[in-house]
Parts: sequence; C-alpha cells; structure tokens
Amino acid sequence: MQVNKPVSTQDPFKSGPASTGKPAADPFKPQQPATGKPASGGLGATDGFNAGQNELVGKHSAIGAKRAELLEKVGVTSMKELSRRNPENLAESLNQTNQKLGITKENYSAATVQKWIDEAKQLVGKEIPATTDPFKPQPTQPTQPKPGSGSATGTDPFKPQPNNGNGGGNAGVDPFKPKPGNGNTGTGGAVGVDPFKPQPGQSNDQPVVPVETEEDRYRNAANTYDSGRLNDLSQDDSPRVRAAVAGNRYTPQSTLDQLARDRYPEIRSQVAANGATSAFTLTQLAADRDTGVRDIISRRNDLPSDAVRRLAADPSGDIRLRMASKSNLPPDVMDSLASDSNSSIRKTMVQRNDLPVHVLRRMAKDPDSSIQMAVLAHRNTDASVLSEMGGDTDSRIRAGVAGHAKATEAMLVFLAADSDANVRSAVVQNGNTPSRALVTLSQDPNPATRLAVVNHRNSGAEVYDRLLEDRDQGIRRAVANRTGSESQLSFLAQDSSAEIRQIVAGRTQQGETLAGLAQDPEANVRRTVANNGNATAATLTALGSDKEAGIRSSVAVHRNTPEKTLSKLAGDDEVGVRLAVLRSPNLNATVRKQVLEKGVSPEILGQLLDDSRTPTETLEQLSGQTNTDAARQRLIYHPNGNEKTIRAVMAQPLGESLQLTLAGNDRTPALALDLLAKQAENDGVQERLILNSAVPATLHKTILDKGLGAEARLSLAQNTATPAPVLSRIASEADNDAQRLAIVRNPKSSQDMIRTVVSQPLSSASKVSLAKDTRTPGLALDAVSTDPATHKELARNSSASAAALLNVAKGSDVNAQFLAGFHPNANAAVGDALAASPKWEVRYAPAKTQKASPATIAKLKKDSNSWVKDMANKDKPFFGTGWVQNGKLEKGLTAGGINVEELEQRKVAFKLTD
Repeated sequence: MQVNKPVSTQDPFKSGPASTGKPAADPFKPQQPATGKPASGGLGATDGFNAGQNELVGKHSAIGAKRAELLEKVGVTSMKELSRRNPENLAESLNQTNQKLGITKENYSAATVQKWIDEAKQLVGKEIPATTDPFKPQPTQPTQPKPGSGSATGTDPFKPQPNNGNGGGNAGVDPFKPKPGNGNTGTGGAVGVDPFKPQPGQSNDQPVVPVETEEDRYRNAANTYDSGRLNDLSQDDSPRVRAAVAGNRYTPQSTLDQLARDRYPEIRSQVAANGATSAFTLTQLAADRDTGVRDIISRRNDLPSDAVRRLAADPSGDIRLRMASKSNLPPDVMDSLASDSNSSIRKTMVQRNDLPVHVLRRMAKDPDSSIQMAVLAHRNTDASVLSEMGGDTDSRIRAGVAGHAKATEAMLVFLAADSDANVRSAVVQNGNTPSRALVTLSQDPNPATRLAVVNHRNSGAEVYDRLLEDRDQGIRRAVANRTGSESQLSFLAQDSSAEIRQIVAGRTQQGETLAGLAQDPEANVRRTVANNGNATAATLTALGSDKEAGIRSSVAVHRNTPEKTLSKLAGDDEVGVRLAVLRSPNLNATVRKQVLEKGVSPEILGQLLDDSRTPTETLEQLSGQTNTDAARQRLIYHPNGNEKTIRAVMAQPLGESLQLTLAGNDRTPALALDLLAKQAENDGVQERLILNSAVPATLHKTILDKGLGAEARLSLAQNTATPAPVLSRIASEADNDAQRLAIVRNPKSSQDMIRTVVSQPLSSASKVSLAKDTRTPGLALDAVSTDPATHKELARNSSASAAALLNVAKGSDVNAQFLAGFHPNANAAVGDALAASPKWEVRYAPAKTQKASPATIAKLKKDSNSWVKDMANKDKPFFGTGWVQNGKLEKGLTAGGINVEELEQRKVAFKLTD
C-alpha cells in the first residue's frame, strides 16, 4: 500500500522558503524554545479542487466529489473537521456558498447535514481511538521513540513487538519496511525508513488523513465568509487565528461581540477596526482598558453617540483631540470638549463651524487669548457672545469686539470711552458706530482717530461742530470738505488756513460768505470764488477789477457776470481775458465788436473762427486776415461762412496740404471745390477732386482739360472709383501701355473702352502680358491673338475664347497649336484648322479629342500617320490609359516640338504611360 505524502503548508500567495511544518508562532506572546516535537502536517490552501487528495471522497458514503468540493469551499477538508461542525450553521453556509458558486444543484437541510456529521463521527472513532492520536505524542510516551528501545510504556502501536506474531522480528522492527530477501525491491528494512512515504515498488491506494495546521486555520479565518466556520475558529486556541476572525468582515455580530471580550488587546483592536462591528460593541470598546483599542475606535467615522461620549472623556488627550474634529458631535460632547483642560482641544473646537452660541459664550471667557480671538472670528458669534468679551482685561479682545460687525450700539458707545487707544480706533473704524459714540471720539487725543471720526459715514453736524476749532489743520480741512452746513462753512471761512478758506470758497452757496472771501488776500481763494457758480453779480463785478488776470478771466466766463462788467473786460489789456470774454455764455454782438476793436491777435482770430456763434458779418471782416492755412481751413468750413468769405480765402495762396484736404473732403463747399479745380496744378489735388463724390461731373472736364500727369492718369485708370466718363477719356487719351493695360484690367471698364485701348498700338510684351492674365476680358484676348507672340500664352490661358484659339491654330507654333487642340474652349473650327496642318503632331490633337467637324474626322481616319489614324478611328475620345499610348509615340511628339508633359503640369487628367 502506497501512502500519500503530507501536503505542504506553504502559502502559495506568499514568497519565501517552504514551511517547516511547525505551528505558526503566536504574535501576541513570547516564543518558547523548540521542544523537539515532531512537526504536524496539514492541508495547504490551494486554488483548485483535487478529489484524489480529499479525505471525504471514497470514505464517506454520502459525499462524492461535488459535495466534497462544496464542503472544502466552506472550510471542511477532513473527516475530523466534519465531525466537529454544527449542522445548522454548516447547512446555512453550504446553501449560501452553493448559491454563489453553483457547484451542485441541491439544497441542504440541517437534518441531512446532521446525518453526514454522525457518519463522520463514527468513521473518525473507528480510525483513531479517542485515547490515541497517532499524529500527536501522548503524555506517557517519549516525544521521539528510538528504534529498538523495547520499552513497553509508550510502545508505538504501528511497530511490531517481540513474539507478536509478526514474523518474530526484533523489538522496534517496522513490519511495513521490506526485509532482505523477501522479494521486495529496495534497500531492505533499514531502521529509520518512514513507513508513511511511498517506497519503490509500493502502491498508494489509501490516502492519509491530513491534519489542519494553525497556518491553515489562520488563512481560513482571514478569508472565509462561512459564519459557522468563523464562529468555530473564534474559539481557537491560537490568538493569531482569533485575531484573523476578529478582522474578517464576514464574521457575525455575535462572534465579534464575544471576541471584543478577548484577553488579548490585539484581538480587541481587530474587532474595533472591523466595519461589521455593531454599535453596541463599539460603545463597549470605547471604554476598553487598552489605550490602543480606544485609539482605533476613535479613528472611526461611524461611531454611535454613546461611544463618542465615552471617548470625549478619555484619559488620552490625543483621543479627545481626535474627537474634537469629528463631525456631528452631540451638544453635550461639544460642551465638555469646549471646556477641556487641554488647550489644543479647545483650539480645535473653536474652529468648528457648527459650534452653538452657548458654547461660544463659554469659550469667550477662555484663559487662552488666541481662543478668544478665534471666537471673535467665528461666524456664529453674536451680540450675546460679544457682551461676554467687551469687558475683557486684554485690550486686543476689546478691540476685536469694537471692530466686530455684530457689536451693538450700546457696546460701541461704551468702548468709545475705553482707556486703550487701539480700542477707540477700532470703534471709529466700525461702520456701525452711532453718532453719539462719534461725538465722544471727536475729543480723542489721537489726531488719527479724530480724522477718522470726521470721515465716518455716520458723522453729522453735531460731530463737526466739535471739530471746527480743532488744533489739527488736517481735521478742519476734512470738516470743510464734508460738512453741508452753511453756518459751519461760514465759520471756516475765517480760518487761518488759506487752503481751508479756498475749500469753503468752492463749496459754499451763501452769497455773503462768497462776498467776504472775494476780498481774501490769497489769489487762489478769490479765483475759487470767481469760479463758484453761486457768486453774485456784485461779487463778480468786484472781482472784475482784480489785479490777477486769471481771476478776471474766470469772471469773464461766469454765467452771472453782468454785461457792463463783460464790456469792461472786452477791452482788457490781457489777451487771455479777451479770449475768455469771447467764450462767455453772455457774449453778444456789442461785446464781440469791442473785442475786435481792441485788436485781432492770432489767438482771438482762432477763437472766433472756432466759435459757431460768430456771425457771417464778423467772418467777412476776418476773411482778409486769415494768413495761415489753419485759419483759412476753419473759415472755409465755418457754418456761417458765405460766398464772400470763401472767395476771399481761395484768392489767397493755399498750401499743398490744405489743397489736398479740401479736394478730398466731401464736406468742402461746392464753391471752394470749383475754385480749387480751376486753379489746382498739382496732380494729387486733381486726382482727389476727380475721386471726390461731391465734385460735379462738369468739373471733371475742367480738370482733364488742364492736363493730368502720367502718374495721375495711371492711378485713375486703376481705381474702380474713377467715374466712367473720366475712365473713358483716359482710355482714349492713353499715351503708354501701362495706362492701356490698367484700363483693360479695370473691372469698371466698358467694352467700348477696351476696344479703344486694344485698337491702339501695344507692344508685344504688353500683348503677352494680357494673353497670360486669366482676368483679361475675352475681347482683349481676341484682339491680341493676332500677334503670334501671344499664341503660347493664349494656349495656356483657361480664359481664352474659341476665336483666340482659332488664331493660335492658324499660327506656326507647333506646341501652342497642340495645346490649343486640348483646350477646354476649343471647338470644331479650331479642330478643323489643326487638322489642316502638315504636322502630324498637330493633327494628332483633334484626332485624340474628336474636336472637329465630321468631315474632318473622316479625313483624319484615313490620315497617312498611323497614330493620327488610330486615334481618329475611335468612336469617342479615349483617355483611360493616357493620351500617349506608347513610348515611341511620346518620342515622336517630343521630336516634333510637343511638350508632352505640359498637360500633366497643367493638371489635365491624362497620364503618360507606355
């Protein structure tokens, strides 16, 4: 009989040396030295199922290969294991696993499984006596019996004893080892040969019952989802196995509850980290005696409120700190953590956005000022919280309250009298500070605070009254800029500072105050009075005699200045004052005349010409004094100008720049354009006049009769905006090819204009240029086609007409004739002309394209040249394999002067091929 070797216990998913078969070391207690006990064998975890190595198959009457495979999936791999299982749990696990994997088609009841278990117990009882386990040393026998010891005590039942009927062998002789000369091959019955290993020549019909090792149970505990198996393994002697059960997410709640009371903290830690652990167990573990277990619990986000409460009172500051950052803390937990003795915990709590007001109110009195500052910045802080902090001994806290947006008026009024300057400054910076608090702060010893009071949005007359005589000039200046009280402005009009008096002069609306300031010794103050729209006529009259010309100018443009004062200023010696008079809204003809009588300076002239109110009479008076182009241009375009003023200006010598401006502007008066057209000698001016839409056609003849330069004529010939009559005349009078070509190419040119141009002598170069241009009108192409020099370009020009191509066909350029035959615009007349050529190369084109009259095609079918004849005899043009049929033909065409590659270059769809 051959005996199977024990299966290796090495984990196939881990790399490393093969297992020695020793039980896995307990990670939770110190290791003991080796005792020399034999290693226990066991089944290894394998991915596949081997029925030949499964103990249940063939020995258990009710279990075949499929049932054994299903049992193995739930952790039952031996008869002994089956005998220890609970029938209800095992039946449930089998049905769940079978539903997922579909190994069998059966549904197993607890009664059926109970029968399997009963039979397994009977088989195990027969094979292995209850008192003698051959795979473990018994208490009375030595760990490793020595062969031939002869000791009755602990005698190995598998070894023959003296005179026991087994051949009379010596004590210790193994009956399963072959003896010398007994006919068995091998080395003989040497002592020490393992009877459980197959020997040479032996058979192996009976498998050995494997023993489950700790490593097997550990892996099973970590990976199985069989609740019954997990429950059994939770009672295992090995803490390592129990820890694996505690960490398995399929472990039932009841089992986890039991393991939560395990004596090893490492096992309780696994329960604490398991996502399947119940809220009740988590709450119990939150009070665990081991800090590590509680630490793991505190890291969970699914803690029940009772567990949170226990951990919030944990002796460990780290655990309480972690709880302070948890979301959805119960109110009582917030209360306790907000009062924690550890400042780091309180600092964490104060950063929470969900802190209720009553907690913030307590934390407002925290001994740590940084926590108090955080309370001030908290979004839930309200007036009730601030009221707890307004009387704090720390000035920074009081300043924070003073600057808080939710501080009440009563708080701000109270803090406005604070002894600390920073607190008072914070009050004045608060936009909600009431006026009565600002009144208090208006007497603050700090000038910056008083200035901030003046600029506060809630400051009013009551506050400003207290600051009118402030010793700081900047504060009085601020009051002058902000107050709207005339009495306060009147008071400040007597201020010692000229800057403050000037501010009052610009802001007051009271005539008496302005009258007093009009006599101020400072010129800036008086000038500001003269610019104040509320100044009275009497005040302005007084200022009209001021020694400062700038002040008199301000009076001159004031809306309230009386005519008498304005007349006086019209004769002022200062040109600037008289200019100001001309800008006065009260200016009239009398005052304007007075200004002119005083003298017309260039500045006065420019002002009058720029003023649309200047009457025609005055313009006529000034027309003879416009001695600059700038002044002449203003006069010509003045809305009140007339024929007299325009003729007076145009009679003066005009600069080229002004002439160009007048000629090109369609707003130029018609009279000015007429006069300019008659006197202009500049080609640019004349060209602009012709292109000006405002110039009448009658003036075009005037301009052309004077004679245009060649460049101007060319420019007009090229311009599509040139009027048709002008274009026609230039065409008839063109004196060079550039002008003629420009007329031909101008899309606005008529057929008559083109005929006129092409009837004139053109150089061959110009004709070739037209023949090459696809934009050249057909009329012009037909005209130049009479020149043989154009034939090559016409044959290539896609715009060439049939008439032009006919002239090419009648020419002498063989290559041009050939190309004309392939031209898309070629017709039968072109083909007939080509067919009359003595050159077979030319006749080949109409024969190939079939563009010829029937009579001509009939003649070509009998042509003396075989290539021509072959092409003509085709029913229709044949281009499928190329227009050149073979290399010999290509050479013949090339020899005749034909560029056979040109059709390819011109992207005609023909291909050269032999």
